[in-house]
Amino acid sequence: MSTLSRRDRARQQAHMWQRLAEQCRRCGDHDLEHDARMLARRYQRLIEDDMSDASFTTPTTESCSNRAPASLSQRSGHRSLRECV
Repeated sequence: MSTLSRRDRARQQAHMWQRLAEQCRRCGDHDLEHDARMLARRYQRLIEDDMSDASFTTPTTESCSNRAPASLSQRSGHRSLRECV
């Protein structure tokens, strides 16, 4: 995957996490909103770091899920995002 493709993928991921944070804010799930914003910032930092580093790599789904905050995992009793929209 080219550096440009990885950068585009990171931008997409940052945007996706930002949208999730906004949906969670509307639902009132502030813990999940906070965690989604943190992940959006992580991807944004990857993009910014790439501007000065040619060895840019996008985390895989597995590595992100291993580092994702606990509130992003499935929680019993949490409304689905479809209910929030």
